[in-house]
Amino acid sequence: MDRGKIEKFIERGEIIKKEEYHGDISEGLAMSPYIAGNQYDLWIKEIKFFTVQELQNNPIYGDIIEACDRYKTMSGTEAYDAIMNSLKATLEDLSSQKPDLSLNSQTKEKVIFISHAEKDIEYIKPFVSLLEKIGFQGSNKLFCSSVSGYDIPTGENIYDYLKTKLNQDVHVIMFLSENYYMSSACMNEMGATWIGSKKHTVILLPNFKYSNIKGAIDANKVWFKMDDRNRVNDLKDDLIADFGFPNSNNNIWESARDEYLETINSLSEADKYKNKLQRVDIENVIDEGADIVKIIFRFINDGNSLKVCQYIKGNIIDLNDNTAYFELNYDILKSYRIYEMERKRIIIELPKVLFDVNSSFDFNKMKRWTIEYNWTTPIE
Repeated sequence: MDRGKIEKFIERGEIIKKEEYHGDISEGLAMSPYIAGNQYDLWIKEIKFFTVQELQNNPIYGDIIEACDRYKTMSGTEAYDAIMNSLKATLEDLSSQKPDLSLNSQTKEKVIFISHAEKDIEYIKPFVSLLEKIGFQGSNKLFCSSVSGYDIPTGENIYDYLKTKLNQDVHVIMFLSENYYMSSACMNEMGATWIGSKKHTVILLPNFKYSNIKGAIDANKVWFKMDDRNRVNDLKDDLIADFGFPNSNNNIWESARDEYLETINSLSEADKYKNKLQRVDIENVIDEGADIVKIIFRFINDGNSLKVCQYIKGNIIDLNDNTAYFELNYDILKSYRIYEMERKRIIIELPKVLFDVNSSFDFNKMKRWTIEYNWTTPIE
């Protein structure tokens, strides 16, 4: 058992009492002092996870679990005091014990543990594919609960299996996002990583801000976003050194990395607009011959008023990563009126001469596309 973690819990508890302590008077009524707030809630969750993992045979196990389960209904600072007293008693017991040298950490198998929100799986799959190119193939080297082949085996107890994985010589890679912080399972994994002092790397989804990092993660460390080409290269080198893999063929790696970055950038671009009331998607782009390109749009207006697009700007990428840029202005788009709660499929044919293209762009080999746009109220 890591006494250092218990000391940190006690230190955090003392800080939380200062920062989230509420006094004797609330809304004009005399009340007992109490502790409440986001830091206190997270502290409780992490302590409960630690207790289940490390203190099941300890006499204070029941006291801590009861306080954690009932902390919102217990009066005053009763739950806080019970937890702090139990932690301090456990620390005293550890101080009087001789170290247990029976476990040889060298026998633990090293493994990557991907901690992520289930809702972010479309971002995680290409990352797992990238790790496979380095050498992480098979569940004995990589665990990711949402990817087939690296998930929890059929018939295994979920929590027992996760506990086993987190007790290994594990390198945890956490993918932070809004979805991550809304997932209690992710918060438990974050707490377990912190409690176990596990080696970890924190990667942010492209549209997640550094300022939103919170919880047990050290926001002052230099983490990085998953679309950062240079840091992805650095991570590859670190993992190869950490796990003792041979260096991968550089051409194979660069091809796999670039494909990964393209996928992440496409997902990120789509995410920028998916929560807006008005959106535009490209369903398909078709080469109609020598002079015309047909673009099939889906205009979506989930608002409660009539809208039109002010502009649409797009890039089409061919199989050789050459680009063709196009722009549709208000004069073209003003006739496509999208009424409230309407979704309309619109086909626009554009002469190829209106595209700003690389000299080697091939309209017969179009692979993907990105767009940006803005909506407005029609000008009568």
